[in-house]
Amino acid sequence: MGGPRGRRPERHPLSGQDLAPVAETPDGVIGDSPAILAWLGEDPRAEAELAGWLERFEALLSDRPFLLGDELGIADVVAFPFLKYPVLGLAPDDTHPEWVARVDAYPRA
Repeated sequence: MGGPRGRRPERHPLSGQDLAPVAETPDGVIGDSPAILAWLGEDPRAEAELAGWLERFEALLSDRPFLLGDELGIADVVAFPFLKYPVLGLAPDDTHPEWVARVDAYPRA
């Protein structure tokens, strides 16, 4: 198993993994999604950008059970690991607990 033509993907020098969220900040490297979100909340520009993304997320869920329609899709699978934290009590915001519960009910690999 591996990347294209059987090669293993190169590991990211900060995280040691290919797809792990990592933020390189003036204070050092942050490798935990809730901690990255908390750090972003301390920067007014990043906080405003994050608020804009949350507004888009809320608009998508305003008239449907999942981000892009009536059934679970790739957008839900990709967004869920990051947006579940507030609902599960790991961050200060409580955004869309119904959506988190719906997606969390699906089996995991």
